[in-house]
Amino acid sequence: MKKDIYISRNKDDINIKQLVELLHTSYWATNREEELIVKTVENSFCYGVLDEDKNLIGFARIITDFATVFYLMDVIIEESFRGKGYGKQMLQLGIKFAFELYGASKVTLEVFENNPSAYHCYKAVGFVE
Repeated sequence: MKKDIYISRNKDDINIKQLVELLHTSYWATNREEELIVKTVENSFCYGVLDEDKNLIGFARIITDFATVFYLMDVIIEESFRGKGYGKQMLQLGIKFAFELYGASKVTLEVFENNPSAYHCYKAVGFVE
């Protein structure tokens, strides 16, 4: 049975234990401690991709100076859900949020060379080198 998927900006929808597990599957946050993850969530705009049972299957966060730059970080989709457009939808929402709600002049991010799928996803939503 296929479950409905939705994107939430509500931090209360993000289960920290599930976020820790998800981030620990990445190569950049494998050993990030839960207390640090909690602090990053508290101090960022966060987006969760969730199924109808509120299981976290994707996450991204934005840090900003509220004046010029919005910086996307910790963008991740659970491996079994990759390639289905959820990451693109989450990024598009974050970008729209930054430009339309806060008047950002730039939204930026970094991507590691060993992550070509992320690189292509970022290009697909309009990021350029």
